Amino acid sequence: MLNFVYRCLRSDSNLVSFIVRHGIFTGEMDSVIRRNVLNFSLRYNTNIEKICKFEFHPHSIDKFVSASNYNLDTATVLAELLQCRDGSLQLSDNNFSYSDLLAMIDIISTH
Repeated sequence: MLNFVYRCLRSDSNLVSFIVRHGIFTGEMDSVIRRNVLNFSLRYNTNIEKICKFEFHPHSIDKFVSASNYNLDTATVLAELLQCRDGSLQLSDNNFSYSDLLAMIDIISTH
């Protein structure tokens, strides 16, 4: 989304650039662009002015989205347990009850 906004702000078309700037600064929450830029600024701890002045670069996102192998493995296990809960996957063994499955989901998602 940020790359799209940057391309629009840097557009050779004055109309495109004006519409995006207007949407960001005066569109309030009626503007999809403003909502996305505001959401982006909150998520990545920056402000709208830095985004519009091109002071925040998309490659800076990497420091926010990097995850350890432990976190990736935990997310994978949680996703599989959720699929089992929802019925799209099945456990290979009947040793676990539905309440056991819910308990495992609760433990993994809260730690």
